[in-house]
Amino acid sequence: MGTMLLVLSYLSAAAVLLLYAAAVVVYSRQVRSRLRAERRATAAARLTAAVDQRDATAARRAAAARHAVLAEAEHIVDTAYATQQEGGHP
Repeated sequence: MGTMLLVLSYLSAAAVLLLYAAAVVVYSRQVRSRLRAERRATAAARLTAAVDQRDATAARRAAAARHAVLAEAEHIVDTAYATQQEGGHP
């Protein structure tokens, strides 16, 4: 009878160890999955920030070009007006 109890306790200890190992495997998979999701989110955020920065730079360059064109046009009009006021041909 004592031997049977000893065998059963060993079997139950082995079952507990197997359950613990299974829990560790499941937990590690969850952690790995969570880390993968965080890396994806970080990469997506970096890409979004890079695109936003690129768009902002393009908008600033477009505004600067527009300003330069308008300044040149204003200069041309002012020169033509001054020339006409002096009696010359515009």
